[in-house]
Amino acid sequence: MPWELTGRAVIPGIPGVRDLVGSDIEPLVQDVVAARECEKEFLARSGHTGPLPPVDLLAISGGGDKGAFGAGLLCGWSASGNRPTFKTVTGISTGALIAPSHFLGVNATNC
Repeated sequence: MPWELTGRAVIPGIPGVRDLVGSDIEPLVQDVVAARECEKEFLARSGHTGPLPPVDLLAISGGGDKGAFGAGLLCGWSASGNRPTFKTVTGISTGALIAPSHFLGVNATNC
């Protein structure tokens, strides 16, 4: 897809789900701040006190057939039992195909 059309690509039924960091990072920053505030309010209503839990993010690069390395690393990390639960995942190319299953969690990966 030509770069000038990238910003116009949408996922039907899920408006505003994509952030194009290479062109403007501000919408991503606003989304992160809003999500953190929403979490803070939810936890407060649930009786949580103290600091907010950590935010774990996962970004997976592409690499065509080399994407198998990233998938293997994530499966091993899951098998070790110390992989965090990610609040956000993202990926480029092959990484974009791998990332959703690891966002869903260990049971969804079939490692």
